[in-house]
Amino acid sequence: MTERDPLTGALPSRSPPVGRAVALAFRRLLPLLVLMHVIAYADRVNITFAETEISEDLALSATTFGLAAGIFFAPYVALEVPSNLVLHRVGARRWMGRIMITWGIVAAATAFVWDGTSLIVARILLGVGEAGFFPGVVYLISCWFPERDRARAMGVFMLGIVIAAVIGGPLSGGLLELDGVLGLEGWQWLFLGQGLPAVAVGAWVLRALPSSPAEAAWLGHEERVALERELAAESAARERRASFTLRGALTDRRILHCAAVYFTINFASYGAIFWFADILERIGDVEGIGLGLLAAVPMALGSAGLVVIGRRSDRSGDRRRWVVIGMLLGAAGLGATALLPAEACVLTLGVCAFGLLGAVPAFWAMPTSLLNGRPAAGGVALINTIGVTGGIFGPVVVGVAKDAGSLEAGLGALALVLLGGTALAARLPFVAREPALELRTAVS
Repeated sequence: MTERDPLTGALPSRSPPVGRAVALAFRRLLPLLVLMHVIAYADRVNITFAETEISEDLALSATTFGLAAGIFFAPYVALEVPSNLVLHRVGARRWMGRIMITWGIVAAATAFVWDGTSLIVARILLGVGEAGFFPGVVYLISCWFPERDRARAMGVFMLGIVIAAVIGGPLSGGLLELDGVLGLEGWQWLFLGQGLPAVAVGAWVLRALPSSPAEAAWLGHEERVALERELAAESAARERRASFTLRGALTDRRILHCAAVYFTINFASYGAIFWFADILERIGDVEGIGLGLLAAVPMALGSAGLVVIGRRSDRSGDRRRWVVIGMLLGAAGLGATALLPAEACVLTLGVCAFGLLGAVPAFWAMPTSLLNGRPAAGGVALINTIGVTGGIFGPVVVGVAKDAGSLEAGLGALALVLLGGTALAARLPFVAREPALELRTAVS
């Protein structure tokens, strides 16, 4: 991570051209990444809003629905590392555009599934299409933003989840209310209405997404050179601390430790997200747009976590502490949701979202401060590959608990797994670094 003055704790000085370049990247690059994330997240989790309708129409048990929700991650994780290595070779613009177009076609086609088996197949194909998206963006951000700005940049990117929930929740509810229009069920309109935009945006990404500062027409020459020089200085400093091959990155204990922590974050997150509707429906008769609005409240509170924890992480340089704080808040929110009356669940889920969403940007700033180039592409993808498998098991655990008669027991299991992950996070081998003279000289 970026080194600090040993007496004042201040970051080393930054040249004005670098500051302008970073500010331009926040204004010009990140909005497109956020839009991509909004669509990706909506297409990944929109099935949760259709749970009641699609389960009735296709005669699905809770366990089968949980399997369909979580099975997305099986091919997604299997293809993460090869996808990111291809991205490193061909560039983010072409590969991200291909990813979006592929998953958009599959997401829209999910409108025409006819039973549990075909739904599971569609979700598997969606995982194939979307594989590599998230680690690809993490790698792209590391190619664009100096270490001192990375958690904030990841926080802005993660706002895509919040926007998808705040806007996507009511939108999903509205699409469900198109039930019967043109002979289609409401859940069919949901998949069509949120799948086709991915194809359109993917076509735009093929034209507009710069894979590196060198490809950004909106960067002036002075800003481009200064930003590339600072990124190169940080890369050289990382190489002096530890040089990795691709195989070394994929077997390094620090990378595997990060992967284990990220597994528990995803286990808890997706275990709750895919059963959001059922958790909220314990309040009473809530459906359609009302359900979407209620679901938007915890995610809106989560946006505060992205801002607060992301900024605190960048300013303090102590990523590990803020990851632990976020995960503890997440576990507390899930435990309270399981134990407190149903009417409190909007607030308790908000506490959970604040902590877990806020922990993610601080988390990803750690491995990207360790790796460069192809090893970085592979290492980031491996962490996401192992970590995201938590999204397979979390929804199934809650589904099995619900079939056994206790949704609350499933939520309690999520909280316990997350507490175990918090203990692992407290031992992550990343700490605030002492200042390095060569880096300070390079960026002054």
